[in-house]
Amino acid sequence: MKFRTTPTPPKLRQEIFSLGGRHRGDALGGARLELAEPGLDAERRLLLEAVVKHLSAPVSGGAKTGGAVSWASASLPDVFYLAVILAAAVWSASILGAHLG
Repeated sequence: MKFRTTPTPPKLRQEIFSLGGRHRGDALGGARLELAEPGLDAERRLLLEAVVKHLSAPVSGGAKTGGAVSWASASLPDVFYLAVILAAAVWSASILGAHLG
């Protein structure tokens, strides 16, 4: 996928999660490490720079994420799916608890 100036939000989000997986949860540090590697193509460099910019930007209240994905960067569908998963876990625990004793 080619992008001209900045990567799309889904591509950016995908890369943040990939970096977090490759660098033990430190997506910001991982992006900075990978930017320092020689031989990066222009598209990859642009994507990593966008990740650094996104994760370094202040969120509400002036706090910084420090490379972790925060609730401030989660989209509404992400929050909805997390809420559904949490509700299912609570429901499952209540059913299982009733049967166990």
